Amino acid sequence: MKSSLSTVDALKRIWPYARPDLRLFVWALVFTPIVMATSLAQPYIVKIAIDDHLTADSSSGLTQIAVIFLVAVITRYFVEGGYAITLTIAGQRTILRLRASI
Repeated sequence: MKSSLSTVDALKRIWPYARPDLRLFVWALVFTPIVMATSLAQPYIVKIAIDDHLTADSSSGLTQIAVIFLVAVITRYFVEGGYAITLTIAGQRTILRLRASI
């Protein structure tokens, strides 16, 4: 008795249906490290604000830190939205092609 398909075998079977949307899948892969970088940057920016400005009683430069944090939040919002949209569209189209062939 053969066990279930391996991941590689499953991807080989689905590839013909996913290939037309390869560009969208690539965009989703491009968005991934940007989302991760902005996610990791936010707590680090807060750490800098607390350690270098709030605990040191030096409010100079705190506005710049706040603007940098805001830019990181906005960037993450748009890039994560782009990731979700591209992956959703590509996945739905792949499923549509798969269903149509069945």
